[in-house]
Amino acid sequence: MKAMILDDDPTTLLLLSRIFRRRGYEVVTYGDPTACPLYMDQSNQCLTDDSSPSVIVSDYQMPFVNGMEFIEALRRKGCKCSRVALISGTLIAQTTIERLAQLEVRFFPKTTFIDQISDWLNQIELAQPLEAAMLGSCRA
Repeated sequence: MKAMILDDDPTTLLLLSRIFRRRGYEVVTYGDPTACPLYMDQSNQCLTDDSSPSVIVSDYQMPFVNGMEFIEALRRKGCKCSRVALISGTLIAQTTIERLAQLEVRFFPKTTFIDQISDWLNQIELAQPLEAAMLGSCRA
């Protein structure tokens, strides 16, 4: 499986990359969401080949585009990856949390996200064989 991680903090990128790689994920990272091909592609479509991520984890507060804007842009492009999480070291508004719930995006505060992301990945990995057989991968 492939994980995409977006965070402007190099330490968080490194930590999350290690967590995912130790679990066998191929990992791509971006310190700036505007550099991500899924965001930059002007065709208004998500990738539909094997380069599509299985899991996306994005920081909320980043320069140029925040994590919510990034996720909403992916949804407008038709990205159907259901394994998306937003992390934040700052408080976020209740309306943002409600919008995340509408988008079926998990939220993890950075103060406790390591254990919570590990639990979330356990759930994903247990469900992966069944989902692969029934739904295919996270593609448009």
